[in-house]
Amino acid sequence: MKTSKKKSITFVLLAVVLTLALGIGVLLLTNNSILDRIFINKTEKDVLVMADKFYQEFYYPLVTNGKSQQQIEELLSEKEITIPISEIVKISEIDVKDIYESLNKKKDTYDWELSTIKIKATSPYKITDYEVKVDLAKH
Repeated sequence: MKTSKKKSITFVLLAVVLTLALGIGVLLLTNNSILDRIFINKTEKDVLVMADKFYQEFYYPLVTNGKSQQQIEELLSEKEITIPISEIVKISEIDVKDIYESLNKKKDTYDWELSTIKIKATSPYKITDYEVKVDLAKH
């Protein structure tokens, strides 16, 4: 009887573990943003930091200054910003020079003139409401 009970408990535990693993697997496969964040590489993380600084410290304050929320929504809902990564470092209002210099030292060198970030504001169009896509062009 003891052996049978141990086998039953083992079977139930195995079923629970497999169910959890399957659920997590389905969640990861159906939610690209989770997968993207898990597998994103260091270079892309650094570029995303640059993109965040560009949008939050420079672009958003520049285009929204003095505008009503309705004007901001109308303006930002229509636009997607595309900017070469090499241009972000030239903006004196944001400090990304250290990140850019670090990126340039990497063995897997990218062409920063052709590499871009694309930023699309999302509702409700506050300073942190946007999506970023990174397009890294290798030499």
